[in-house]
Amino acid sequence: QAQIDEMSATLLGIQGSLEENQQQIDLLKASAGEDFSGIIEASIPSVVIIRTDSGQGGGFIIDEEGYIVTNAHVLADEEGNLATGIHAINYNGKRIDLDFIGYDSELDIALLKALENGNYGALELGDSDNVKIGERVIAIGNPYGLTFSVTEGIISGVHRTGPNGLRAYIQIDAALNPGNSGGPLI
Repeated sequence: QAQIDEMSATLLGIQGSLEENQQQIDLLKASAGEDFSGIIEASIPSVVIIRTDSGQGGGFIIDEEGYIVTNAHVLADEEGNLATGIHAINYNGKRIDLDFIGYDSELDIALLKALENGNYGALELGDSDNVKIGERVIAIGNPYGLTFSVTEGIISGVHRTGPNGLRAYIQIDAALNPGNSGGPLI
């Protein structure tokens, strides 16, 4: 039994190393200028479509317990009040009922939580202070209701001043349309 347990632990370690190597390969493919298919394939299960009674946008899962980030304006109705019927649709088409946790209107960010317990695949977050002008990026979203659409571009500028007066915005040249709000920039 001890040998079986030891072999099992060894196999789990090898599996973890293989997964880590595949992630590194995916990153190298993107940085070498080939294609983003590996990164998209790894990222898209953590992206969701946010729907309310008054509109829709994107969002992404930030931890395994089902916390989801989106833009606060995605959750607002035409009068600026919190919309009703907030839920998400994952890449597999499953509806996820959500609890509204809170928002920061100045930063235009909102936090939601999946009501159903589960092991949600979280998107690995990077440090936006480390992005450089000219780096390639993709945006995943829901433009005009076209779910899980991907656009590509580059970082055109950093530390841009936004409508809230904060010099915290990243300028990109990737095409964004109504419905992309709240989705991740990768």
